[in-house]
Parts: sequence; structure tokens; C-alpha cells
Amino acid sequence: MSFSVRSIIAFWTLSVCLLVHSNTLAQSANLERVVTARFSDASVEEVLSYLSVQGNFKFSYNSSLIDEDKSVELILVNKTIREAIGLLFKGTIRYKVQGQYVILLKAERDPVYISGVVYDAVSGKKLPNVSIYERNSLASTITNQNGYYRIKLNHTKTIFKLSVSSPQYESQTLTIKILQSESKDWALQPKVKQPELPFDDNSPHFPNLIDTIAVPKEVPILVPRVPMTGLLLSEYSVADTTDNIFPIYRKDSNRLFRFWEEIKSRFSRMMIARTQRIHDKNVTDTLSRPFQLSVLPFLGTNKLLSGSIENRVSVNIVMGYSAGVRKMEFGGGLNGVRRNVNGFQFAGVGNIVGKNVTGVQMGGVFNTVLGETQGVAMTLGWNHTWKNMRGLQAAGLINITHKETKGAQLSGVLNVTGKLSKGLQMAPVLNVVLKESKGWQVGLLNFSHKISKGGHQIGFLNFSDSSATAPIGFLSFVGKGNGYKRFEVAIDEIQSANITFKTGVPAFYNILTLGSNFVRAYELVNIGYGFGRAYKLGGRWMMNTDVTGGLMVEYNQYGEVNQGVLWRFDLGFEKFLARNSTLTFGPSIKALVIDPANSSYANGKPFKNMPTYQAIRSTERFTLWYGFQMGLRIKQRYGD
Repeated sequence: MSFSVRSIIAFWTLSVCLLVHSNTLAQSANLERVVTARFSDASVEEVLSYLSVQGNFKFSYNSSLIDEDKSVELILVNKTIREAIGLLFKGTIRYKVQGQYVILLKAERDPVYISGVVYDAVSGKKLPNVSIYERNSLASTITNQNGYYRIKLNHTKTIFKLSVSSPQYESQTLTIKILQSESKDWALQPKVKQPELPFDDNSPHFPNLIDTIAVPKEVPILVPRVPMTGLLLSEYSVADTTDNIFPIYRKDSNRLFRFWEEIKSRFSRMMIARTQRIHDKNVTDTLSRPFQLSVLPFLGTNKLLSGSIENRVSVNIVMGYSAGVRKMEFGGGLNGVRRNVNGFQFAGVGNIVGKNVTGVQMGGVFNTVLGETQGVAMTLGWNHTWKNMRGLQAAGLINITHKETKGAQLSGVLNVTGKLSKGLQMAPVLNVVLKESKGWQVGLLNFSHKISKGGHQIGFLNFSDSSATAPIGFLSFVGKGNGYKRFEVAIDEIQSANITFKTGVPAFYNILTLGSNFVRAYELVNIGYGFGRAYKLGGRWMMNTDVTGGLMVEYNQYGEVNQGVLWRFDLGFEKFLARNSTLTFGPSIKALVIDPANSSYANGKPFKNMPTYQAIRSTERFTLWYGFQMGLRIKQRYGD
């Protein structure tokens, strides 16, 4: 009988495998041996040595797995060696049998689930939309319509603190030392009294979301979980009735702010996952983490509790959301912070902060702060602060502060302050202060309801209801507070009709004038601009000092046009005749400078016989003389 080489190799291989398997079975059987022992202040090595002798095998392990300084207190009564190993290491070590050895390895634990029902301790009603979270691992979930929850916990910590929170109920916390799957129901006690809402119906205020948003009164609708909401662990969730996670403005009667609230609501639903919004109003604790990294608000290291976590440093790839930032935040797209930012915040698109910013805020398109800004806010688009701004707002387009500005607003188009401005507003197009200005407005158009002492307007057109200082510009319109407005029809020694409009304040007003002499042999037309000052003389008298200059045009007998510049200084006296009308008269000094490039000397000096009497001085290109003016003025119904 002959055997091939292949047959011999197969025979010996099978024999070795059977031998190893038989040894393994023998050692596995040894693990089932029953032992009884008591260990007091023993080391782990002493316990393992005893078990190896009783089981007739040897332990093999990496010394880093064993705490040599650990003192063991262990009582074994009719326990198998397998059970003894479990009691010794409490599930932190796993093992496998190989020949004469039991090899100890680090346990690869499966996650455990804690589930149960949350209900009202008084009424027994099962509570939906209650937050259950573990503050160390940041695991979290919410109850469904039936008050049921299921939360997943991984073996990353030795001690777990499981908390249950809802705005209308007292929060509860359970400390878990041995993690294992179990069922846990919670009976929540209703709060005795709800805190009063910290806002005044007569003034805009942004209270904390936690204090103001209640659980929706509408009956929630059960909807199946979809793949995008796979982070939820319950099989069913409540239909989304939670909207805005940023503080709420209470002036609902104002269309502008109702429109803004709708934008915030839609943005919140787009940017923040529904579960995050529910946690925001449920979780009153502020959790802290030194660093967070996120791709989207619901996909990051802050997990679904991001709206309750303050970070020292925050980095958001596309969009991010957190409770607060204490040092710096960088975002490729949008940064959303529910409460405060202290330090530096940068976003490629925009920043939205629910409360206050102290530091530097930079957004590619916009910055929105629903509280106060103290520092610098810069963007190519618009800056928007709902309360006070102290520092600098610099925007390519628009700066808006709803309450007080103390600092500077610099923009390419528009600056707006809602209540009080104590700094500088500078925009090429428009500056607006809706109530009181104690600072400077510099721009093409300036508007302020009231300009107090220390406030100034410099622009092409200035508008205000009252001004304690003189606005400077081409035209300034001041209302009934202390405005000065006059409409005048007058005659003088060279023109048969002058129409003049004066606007500003008594200390400084602008003058527009149009005159003509249509009865003269050679018709004259004059258009001019100037400024003046009014003085009260007592009784029903006033005095004006006006300086104007403008173009004078003469049409001669040949149809030619002669041009010159007429300068005049008028000293006028004003006598009140009735409530809205005055008589004005007084002397003047006039000077006509002839433009030789636009005048004809073919028939002698242009502007002949002007004035008709002896002038103070007269040359071919210049004439200086005394004159007069007299007319009737219509004044505004208020002020001087």
C-alpha cells in the first residue's frame, strides 16, 4: 500500500488541528470549574494566579491592561472561573482560549440603550418633546407623542449622568455607574410658577428663548422617521411645530418686524434640525466644550445638543450652530450662535448671534446681532444690531442699529440708528437717526428726528424735526422744533420781481432766489444761491443778514446773451404783519462781475444803466453799488 506526499501532509495537518481543538475544549471546560474563595486587599495578579491554578491553565496578557496598584475585594461562592473573570474585570476585559492559555484582551463593548416613558407625576399624562441627554458624552434624544424615549450610550466614560428636562417641569438627573441596557421611567414634577416674561409691551426687547417659548399648544401629529432624521432614536417623532431658535421680538403689530420674524423662522427651520430646536428650549443647563468642529449644524462634535453648548473655539465647514463662543469662531459659510460671542468671529457668508457680541465680527455678506455689539463689525454687505452698538460698524452697503449707537457707522450706502446716535454716521448716500442724534451725520442725505447739542449734519440735503445746532449743506430742512422757513416775493432797484426761498435754522439757513426784470429794455434774469442768519430784535421785529451769489443773464437788442455773476449782501428788517406774513425791507450792497468770454462789447459795455444811478465803482468788467430790497414774506406756522 503506497501513500502520496499530499496524503501524508493532509494526515498530519488534521492530526494537529484535532489536537489543538481538543486542548481548547479542555481549557474551555476548565473555565467552567466552580471555585469558592475570598480576596481582601489582594492584587489583580494574585487573583489571576489563583484562578489559573484552579483551572489548570495560564493567563496571557499585556501588562498595560492590568492596574497593578488596584486593590481587589472579591467574594466567590460557587462561581465558575468564567464568572469570576467577569466579576473581577466588570466587563472591561474580554478573553479567548488558545491551547494552554487564556488570553486577556481589551473589551470591545457594544453600545447599550436606556429606554422608558416620561410622564407628568401629578396627572400621569405622558409627555412629548421632552429632552433626555447625557452631558458628558452629549448623547441625546426626545420623547415621542407617547412619551417614549430610547437613548444610545457608548462605553466612553466610567460615570454617566442622564438628565431629563422640559420647560414646564423640574429637571431630573440620574447617575449611572454600571452601564447596561435597562428600562427607566421618569415622573416629572410640574413647576409651581412660570417666570414672568422680561419684556415691556411699549419697548422692543429680546428675552431669552428658554424663558419665552412654550411647548406648542397644538396637538402634535405623529410622522414616520425619514432617513435624513436618522439621528433620532425613537421610531416616531412629533411633527415640527418649533420655529425660531433665536430670541423673539414682541412688536408684532409692526409689519417690518413681522416680516423679519418670518425670515428668522424660515431660516431656523432651514438651518437647525427640529430635534436641536426642541433641545434648545428644553435644556436650561449651559454645557461647555473647549472645541467643536461641524460640517452642518446637526453634523458635528456638539451633536444635537449644539444649541446648549458653549465652545472656546468653534470651526464650521459649511454651517455651524452653538450656544456661545468664548474665544474665536471660523465658518466657511454661516455661523449661528444662540447666545453670546466673546472674541473673534469670522464667516465666509454671514454671522447670526442671538444675544451679544463683544469683540470682532467679520462676515462676507452680513452680520446680525439680536442683542448688543461691543467692538467691531465688518462686512461687504450689511451689519444689523437689534439693540445697542458700541464701537464700529463698517459695511459695504448698510449698517442698522435699532437702539443706541455710540461709536461709528461707516457704509457705502445707508446707516440707520433707531433711537440715539452718539457717534459718527458716514455714508455717501443716506444717514438716518429715527429719534435723537448727538453725533455727526456726514453724507449726501441726512435725516434725524431731533438733533441735540453736540449733534451736527453735513450733507447735500439735511432733514430734521428740530436741531440745536446749525446743519450745513446745500439745503437743510428743519421742522417745527426750531426750523426757519420763508417764502418771499420782493423787488429791488434792478429787478421787478424776486422770488426767494429760505430754509434751515435762524442761526444758519440756505437761500434759493430767482429774479427777473421783464419791463427793462434789455430783459434780465438772475438765479442765485446763498446763506444767511436771522436775529430777534424784540417785539415783532427780526433782522436778516444774507449773502447770495448767482448767474445774471442779459438779452440785448441783437439777441445776444451777456453773462455775469451778481454778488449781493442784504441787510433786511422783518416786521410781522399777521400770523404767517411779514413785511421785509432794507439796504443792500451789490457787485456785478461781467464775464467777457460770454458777453458782447460791440455796442458798448454790457448791462448798461445798471444801476440807473451813480455806482460806487464801475469799470468795463465790474460794477459796485448800493441798493435796496422790499417785499412780502410768508413764514412757517411754527417756530420763528
